[in-house]
Amino acid sequence: FLLTSVYFLIRQPVVSFLVFFPPFLLVTAAASGLGYMISTTFPPKHGPFITAIVIFVSCGLLGHPLRVETMADGKTLEVVLDTLSITRWTVGYYYLNFLADTDLSIFSSDPEAMELIAGIEN
Repeated sequence: FLLTSVYFLIRQPVVSFLVFFPPFLLVTAAASGLGYMISTTFPPKHGPFITAIVIFVSCGLLGHPLRVETMADGKTLEVVLDTLSITRWTVGYYYLNFLADTDLSIFSSDPEAMELIAGIEN
């Protein structure tokens, strides 16, 4: 909770904290489950190294929004992405929460943005 609060205060996103917090909470649960699995599967001396590699690949490489856009093609790569990334779903979850919580009339001067938003909401 403290890390999320401090990050929220530093970032100053345009949404409320209640929109921002649930993805962090759910990723924490997913990461802790992954940590428990690693700690029971591998020897203790290798645990931190294996965890660092798994988190780097799962969150850093596979969880990056541009990588999600590239790999989410409905084929084999998307299955790999959905299986291995603990943060893949947070991009869409946060964005839909953002759309639900934000007054979208601020984008009315940009017809292209409004068309894209309408496409996502439908």
